[in-house]
Amino acid sequence: MKKRAGDKFKGIAPVESAARTPTQRRNKDAATLARRVGRPSGAAGGKRSDPDYIQTSIYLRREVHEQLRDALHDVNKGKRQQDRRDLGDLLEEWAEKWLKAQK
Repeated sequence: MKKRAGDKFKGIAPVESAARTPTQRRNKDAATLARRVGRPSGAAGGKRSDPDYIQTSIYLRREVHEQLRDALHDVNKGKRQQDRRDLGDLLEEWAEKWLKAQK
């Protein structure tokens, strides 16, 4: 009689449901840390949680992206987090100017 492929694992005892994998432990630890640290009440959310924003992607030449990244880094030096500009802010400003010029 030929054995079926699944038979070779028949004798292994099932893992207890209380046992957790390393990934499950990491996820639980991260969730616990997030609850402990938490965001102060009234703190503003980011663009990701703002319904007025959508995520999009564009292709830029690597050299242009690196120059923009470096320039924004220089502009943002010493500024508080909420006062810093990111690439999305810069592209949005340029797009609004371009749209205005099209009218």
